[in-house]
Amino acid sequence: MRKDEIERKLKMLGHWETRKQYLLCQIAELEAAKVKLKGREDMAQHLSRIESEQDKLAYEIEGKTIEISSVTAALEVLPEPMSRLLRIRYVEGKEWFRVAMEIDYSETYVRKELRDKALQMLADLMDDDEKAM
Repeated sequence: MRKDEIERKLKMLGHWETRKQYLLCQIAELEAAKVKLKGREDMAQHLSRIESEQDKLAYEIEGKTIEISSVTAALEVLPEPMSRLLRIRYVEGKEWFRVAMEIDYSETYVRKELRDKALQMLADLMDDDEKAM
């Protein structure tokens, strides 16, 4: 897995909970619409579309949850400064100087060296997990 793919997945991790809640709300709204339409024969086509949309949303939630859990599991295995760097930068979205302050390394080292090492190690871990499946 390439570093840019890993960075994308890490950023997605930060936004996932909000997106998941949004999708769950959409499913609930669709369920409410289904209840309103249930007794009306002329709305069968609409009901079918609603059920199809609910299935798509549930599938998206399931797929992203699996993807997120693989990233989270790999992050747990990384050494502490690397794991914290990736969480602070990509999940929390903080600036490089804040990341450096929080993990107590220089900004240059964090941004140029430790980041690359952490991303490569995470990519290797995720590749190993994919091969094991």
